[in-house]
Amino acid sequence: MADDEIKFADINGVEIFGIGTWKGTSTVKVTSEMLDQMVSAFHELSDKIEGFRPPIKLGHTDAQRFLGQNNGSPALGWVAALRRMGDKVVADFRDVPSSLVDLIKRRLYNSVSIELMPKLEYQGRTFENVLSAVAVLGAELPAVKGLKELSLSLFDASISGRIVLSEQEQGLTMADALYTKAQVDELVAAAIHKAKTEFEAAQTTMIAGLNKQIEDGKVALTAETKKVTDAQAEAAKFAEDRAKSEVEAVVDQAIKEGKVLPKDKAGLVAFANTLDAKTKIKFGEKDESTPFERWKTQLLAGKKVVNFKEQTVSGGGGDDDKSADIEVNEKAQAKVAAAGGSDKLAFATAVQIVLNEDPALKTRYAALV
Repeated sequence: MADDEIKFADINGVEIFGIGTWKGTSTVKVTSEMLDQMVSAFHELSDKIEGFRPPIKLGHTDAQRFLGQNNGSPALGWVAALRRMGDKVVADFRDVPSSLVDLIKRRLYNSVSIELMPKLEYQGRTFENVLSAVAVLGAELPAVKGLKELSLSLFDASISGRIVLSEQEQGLTMADALYTKAQVDELVAAAIHKAKTEFEAAQTTMIAGLNKQIEDGKVALTAETKKVTDAQAEAAKFAEDRAKSEVEAVVDQAIKEGKVLPKDKAGLVAFANTLDAKTKIKFGEKDESTPFERWKTQLLAGKKVVNFKEQTVSGGGGDDDKSADIEVNEKAQAKVAAAGGSDKLAFATAVQIVLNEDPALKTRYAALV
């Protein structure tokens, strides 16, 4: 039978465990609390562990007579749901191969028995009475008595129309209870087909998840790179603006002290902005400074080139007799003082105000440049 022709069935409402004192590998008293622990552990572990599903198997022994091997037999379905109903635990089986369903239908496998882990440690928690497998029994007698026959679950109204059965004839003999080669091939093929399908689906999901993580990482990296680039540009602009402000402040100070003339400000600022303000070099045995620091020191330490308190010798004492440089400087300093100091009004701004207020002075000042 080809893989795509394999038929499976769901069997719902199978009673697998109940309250009482039962003798299996040892005598166990099953209480109501144990049933609740089994159902609770199943649901919690199903939520925490992807793919947690106790398998359906033939009998409890490792040697599988019908499949002819000692281990590695395929799961013959899975426990998909578990619930408490009165004094019983009821399960729903999924993906049971139709060849096994045929045998259950004919009551050749008509009982179930569970395998239980008393304790299971997972992620720091202890789960009690964890269902690990459900065995389908034929000739063996189940330890737990009073459970509904497995074949009766095939005909429950709750699954009417959902079971896919093969069209084999009724009236099997005991010899027919043994799996034929075709049935063995079908069981093995079913397990391989299911395992392959689930593996491929898991691989696809994993690859899709990894690709999404990669794309999300690229987007995040691009965003962070832009933040760094923007921050570097902002820092560079701030440093540039600060350097220009410092240059203008130095030149304004030199003008106030009479070391340079106001008309020379633009040229001095332009020159100072070309100087290196980071790299220190030696200008002598003891003098180690940057070119900008050297220029600043020499500019402010130089001799006065004009005494703003003196007037020129060309006139009779009026404003027209003063040099335009001197008059602009005096009026600008007066405005700075009137504003409350240079922190309130910059000297360069005061010069511009003076020139705008006196067009004639502005013309004389421009003639000096």
